[in-house]
Amino acid sequence: MVVDPAEYKQVTVLFADVVHSMDIAAALGPERLREVMTELVSQAVAVVQRYGGTVDKFTGDGIMALFGAPITLESHAFRACLAALEIQQVAGQVAVEVRRRDGIDLRVRVGLNSGQVITGEVGASHLGYTAVGGEVGMAQRMESVAPPGGVMLSESTARLVEDRVVLGELEIAEVQRWYQRLTIYAFTSRNEGFGLTLIEAMAAGCALVASRAGAAELVVEDGVTGMLTPPGDADALVAALEPLMRDPAAAAAMSVRARARVLERFSLDAEANAIAEVYRTLV
Repeated sequence: MVVDPAEYKQVTVLFADVVHSMDIAAALGPERLREVMTELVSQAVAVVQRYGGTVDKFTGDGIMALFGAPITLESHAFRACLAALEIQQVAGQVAVEVRRRDGIDLRVRVGLNSGQVITGEVGASHLGYTAVGGEVGMAQRMESVAPPGGVMLSESTARLVEDRVVLGELEIAEVQRWYQRLTIYAFTSRNEGFGLTLIEAMAAGCALVASRAGAAELVVEDGVTGMLTPPGDADALVAALEPLMRDPAAAAAMSVRARARVLERFSLDAEANAIAEVYRTLV
């Protein structure tokens, strides 16, 4: 038997588990539980893979995934954060149907931790590729203390993404100041309706990378005042982000153009003038 040598890898480990899974199992029964878990896990796996992660194992009521192994990813922590947020989105969609059909409150906790692990085949080769080490256990602890429906990051993961991810709840008065602390704003929603989030980020002077969703194509000049990517395409998102992250001057120039476009097209004065013009045509 030949076992591949172990490797030390810098990764972000993700754990996602159903809250009160034993109670839900008792309430649903085995057949319905299998249907719900198959749907939930299938969607979570698709999300992980979309952001370049690898599902390490199924935990019975959830999954463990790796970002950065076996394929090395420079942006493993950021990708894991995006995946965690989207897992909560798809879990919410599954939960709506479960609540309607079964009257059960289905919620998921997600935990993330980043650090060095040992990866490779463990035991007999049929057990497959996995990661071991204290950082794996820390990710599981993060999941155990995450709020239902939420994502908990360890300090090590938070340090890697603090310039790109909102950590914790924001008071309304803090929103503008938070935008102003950012250089780049990544907006990955699939259903932004009116473009207000994009306008806020551009007005605060952020370089913008956004999904082609809702009003994004009306607000953003692709390649000029921001970068637009297909919804759900993690590779395209990372490809748009990485050049801006490597070249602060390019990001700063884009942010200047973005702010100028918002002031010209979407400021309160511009909106008031446009409304006044509509009324003038009616008089």
